[in-house]
Amino acid sequence: MKRAVIFLAVLLSATGALAAEQTGVGPLRIGMSYDAVRAATPGAVWKAMAFRGIETESAFSLGGLPFGAQVTDGPWDRYRILAFHVVPLVDVASCRSDFEKVAGAIAQSVGELRAPPSFSDGEVGSTVDQQTIAVAGGSALMLRHVAPGKPESDWLTELSATWKEGATTLNVTAETRAAADGNPPRCVVRIALSDYVKRPRKSTVAFDDLVFSAVPGSGRLHHSLDGVAVPPAPVDLSFDCTVDDLDGHLDECTLRDSAQSEPYLNAAMQRLSDYRVTDKTRSGKWTPGERTTATLRIAASDRRDGLVVDASKQGQLVFTAQPRTEEMVRYYPREAMAAGAGSDVSVGCVVQADLTAVCPEIAVSPGPYQAAFRAAAAQIVTLYRAAPALRDGSSAVGTGFRATLNLLP
Repeated sequence: MKRAVIFLAVLLSATGALAAEQTGVGPLRIGMSYDAVRAATPGAVWKAMAFRGIETESAFSLGGLPFGAQVTDGPWDRYRILAFHVVPLVDVASCRSDFEKVAGAIAQSVGELRAPPSFSDGEVGSTVDQQTIAVAGGSALMLRHVAPGKPESDWLTELSATWKEGATTLNVTAETRAAADGNPPRCVVRIALSDYVKRPRKSTVAFDDLVFSAVPGSGRLHHSLDGVAVPPAPVDLSFDCTVDDLDGHLDECTLRDSAQSEPYLNAAMQRLSDYRVTDKTRSGKWTPGERTTATLRIAASDRRDGLVVDASKQGQLVFTAQPRTEEMVRYYPREAMAAGAGSDVSVGCVVQADLTAVCPEIAVSPGPYQAAFRAAAAQIVTLYRAAPALRDGSSAVGTGFRATLNLLP
């Protein structure tokens, strides 16, 4: 069965009375804080999205149809609301009917809907039939892919249009989706409202002005120097980096002075990988995509040598984070993976004041990749995080624990 698609989009025009900051979808408006979004949708259970934004499966009803939603208050004052209605597909006509209900509800608040200009034959092909159809007192452009031998009601159909005023764009779409990945055929209606401000030319933000949601812990400082002679005096290494747009990690870091590189470059790079930068600096500047110069100090005090693992209270420990398989893959020795080699690694660790772990005991089975697996384990153990208190209420700091890491290709 060929996938049948309806992609219905309408041109939504704003009146002079509808300023960009008043534009909305259902009870949601551009510029709302996340707290205001929650207050405007009583009963909805909002959850944090992977990088930024919040989402819910049940936000509001529009045109008599229930909608879930995602709201993203992004960097550079870019705001986006995506609402979605997903139901099992009855037929193309019913999905179009759902779309028209939603378009009608939106037209009542924003005014007449308009279709965009038709596409040229070279853009869509000679077998595509284009029509301007009536929608909610206005119009939309419908493209139907002619399928000889099938009734017109089954033809693959698409519509697309965009209304834009300044930085604000509002689209309504609907599509039928064929059965896939265990899901039945579905009708999906979407409303996308965004306020997209062009970011200024990239600039530099001061490292000291950055706000971090994560920094290298005691475990990372210690283990990044495994097998390296500690410097007799502190060594500073400076890197030019870019703040990643999505999760705020420091990306594309290059060493400023190559003469500093040995033997501490690897230790510094490990530490850089642990930083996560928030969207704004202390002084209120946006950070995603900006450049910064990070200076890291390598010092003998980074080591926590001489620790003794006393695991007698291990059963009282509560972990807030432990190494997961998908994270351990990042550190898996590539040469061992190519050879199909694996290893069990036994570790003995002590919880530090920042609730990370330093592991003075790392034992790897003998083999051709023993050193590589030990180096991987020294990075994996930096993923441990303990809760501040043991189950009996006493402090977790200084508590020892032992574990086995199963590294399998």
